[in-house]
Amino acid sequence: MKRAIIVLLLTLYSVSFLRASDVNNEAYELAMEIGHKPGEVIVKFRDDVTPGFTKTNGLISTGIPGVDMRLQQWLVSDSRQLFRGAQKRTDVKVNHFPDGSRRAVPQFHNIFVLSFPEEFDPEQLSEQLSLLKEVEYAEPNITAFIHGYRPESGFLNEEDLADYSLSGAGKGVTPNDPYYGQQWYLPEIKAPQAWSELTGSSDQVIAILDTGVDWTHPDLQNKIWTNPGETVNGQDSDGNGFVDDIRGWDFVNDNNNPMDDNSHGTHCAGLAAAETNNGIGMAGVSWGAKIMPVKIFHSNGVGYASQISEGIWYAAENGATVFSNSWGGSGESITIRLALEYAYFHGPIVA
Repeated sequence: MKRAIIVLLLTLYSVSFLRASDVNNEAYELAMEIGHKPGEVIVKFRDDVTPGFTKTNGLISTGIPGVDMRLQQWLVSDSRQLFRGAQKRTDVKVNHFPDGSRRAVPQFHNIFVLSFPEEFDPEQLSEQLSLLKEVEYAEPNITAFIHGYRPESGFLNEEDLADYSLSGAGKGVTPNDPYYGQQWYLPEIKAPQAWSELTGSSDQVIAILDTGVDWTHPDLQNKIWTNPGETVNGQDSDGNGFVDDIRGWDFVNDNNNPMDDNSHGTHCAGLAAAETNNGIGMAGVSWGAKIMPVKIFHSNGVGYASQISEGIWYAAENGATVFSNSWGGSGESITIRLALEYAYFHGPIVA
């Protein structure tokens, strides 16, 4: 039955209407135009290498001669561990993929973001660093964006809506949410029939990896995940590297306030797990699942690989069992792929 519910989620996301707001932000607009964040690369050192980052005269060095020569040439002025608090694991975890292949779950302790003058080309620096024996890979901090389409090109007409509503009439469970009759996709994916057997468990935590979630929304406020180990006291109570992350994290502004400033993430959260049969609003696919808000996209719907990958990792580290990803991009990021592989070890990915 778990597999059936996941199929419902996958189908729902493939047919739902999504819309991004139009917010002007010069830095993010430039990043979208050129395909990466200016002045940054992501580098992963090999697991048996221990870079010792120091800063002298405004420039970064690692204690590794070949690496340091290039960092000096490129005027690299800052570095930070991308997956904050990540430690080298001594155990070996293995992913089993649907195609029958297996691969070790990746390590994250040795991945760093390097900063340098924005006029320099991150593609060239990545290529030079990738040639070094101490480096597993290096890549630009690429951009991605939330998915959606506008109602004038994507909505069904009233006749179609009526047909869809009738297709599931009289079958399974009919919740009392007033907008349920307009949610044509739920009968289409046979959600009412599934609800007659299973409505969803509160043990399931769906990470909404998006523009944030409005946790004050009346149809979501009772469904928001609460970090069981965290107390709001200005300290990192549970030692996970994030202070006061009582309900998730905002990786755009780097704070504990993953409030949606776009509406896309809230929309996805409602589709997945709006409070159902409560006499208000709409019905969610899962009546029981909790929502973990993880904000990885700016208000205009643009995000960087560094934010996205750390957000995915955070969700997996903190108990997410399903990972909602309604976004994409024009290029591939190895870092995002590794983060998704780590998430996949913990639960299914909806994309």
